[in-house]
Amino acid sequence: MINLVPEVTFSLFLNNHEKIDEEKIRLDNQVRERIGTESVLEGCISIKLGEEHFLIEDEIIPWIQNLCLKPIPFLINGDDATIYYFSREGTLNIQNNTEQLTFIDNFNNILTLPFKSTITALADCGARFIEIMEPIKKDNPTFMNAINNLKLLKVMAEDSIEIMQYM
Repeated sequence: MINLVPEVTFSLFLNNHEKIDEEKIRLDNQVRERIGTESVLEGCISIKLGEEHFLIEDEIIPWIQNLCLKPIPFLINGDDATIYYFSREGTLNIQNNTEQLTFIDNFNNILTLPFKSTITALADCGARFIEIMEPIKKDNPTFMNAINNLKLLKVMAEDSIEIMQYM
């Protein structure tokens, strides 16, 4: 059986929805300076496997928290998850059958992915967000409170993934 690994990435929207992917954020000092001055970070999380694609656009920090990190221990425990959009109406439901995760939004877009590789890809995206954004926003106390919360959730997600390896 081929192990299919989804790609989970984040991007930010700057200046009238100019989409900046995480690699450009990591490498481009001018982009990093622009992000440093933003008070609210709008963006998207992309979940992709082959031609199948799911895109969530909203304020980015709540989605990194509520999609990439916070639900990981619960999903590993066998639970489903419902994530509410932060700045607009709607939900993303994650149905869990322990072999696969099925993502369903309120527009009935559906994406079914392999369980273990998706769990790991989500947590990895959250970890990259923290790694990239922490030095950019280090002088913003409100943002750093959010980053510190994400760090705690990251540890919980990583611990749960470690335990999952023995299940």
